[in-house]
Amino acid sequence: MKPSKTYNVTIAEVNNKTNNSPDNTECQREGDRKLYDLTSISECLSVAMHEYSIERNKKQSFDDRAGIIITIFAAIIIVIYDKIPLAEIIEKMYQPLTLIILLQIITGCLFYIGLIASLIHAVMIIAVKPSKGFDLSIISSEFIWTAKIYSVSKLLETYLSLANIHRSKNEDIAKELVISQRSMIISIISLMIYLILLTI
Repeated sequence: MKPSKTYNVTIAEVNNKTNNSPDNTECQREGDRKLYDLTSISECLSVAMHEYSIERNKKQSFDDRAGIIITIFAAIIIVIYDKIPLAEIIEKMYQPLTLIILLQIITGCLFYIGLIASLIHAVMIIAVKPSKGFDLSIISSEFIWTAKIYSVSKLLETYLSLANIHRSKNEDIAKELVISQRSMIISIISLMIYLILLTI
């Protein structure tokens, strides 16, 4: 990126109280305006800001889904634990093994392993610290008076960097969510099979 360029603008010039500004300043302005209009930098900035907003909102969506998983975990423990106590599964390990008992042990263990794994990964999602946001310190008085082609370029660079940081972190969170969801599904299926085996 080229070094930033600023204009020597006076208060009187801004208020149109004087017309003695150097001609080269106006030429520079006109050149920068044409350069800005000929590029797609404004459209690129809009896209980068939109993607940054999407990636920030994804984190909240992941937290909401993880919260649902934790709620399901609590509900299963409250409602089901008395029907499939851990002590009962351990006790079956010391009984003479039959095919039914073996299947009960396997499904009972899978139920608890899946449930605990789902909870751990859901908590890991919520525990992820929010990524940094836009640094307002770059908007200084000098930045405000910088030629638009350069200031917008700086904003574009900043938003692209932030969007990439959030996207990388969200991809890791998404993997945790998939593991948590699959573990919960395995746990529920194992529970259903275990309860069916109890009736045999």
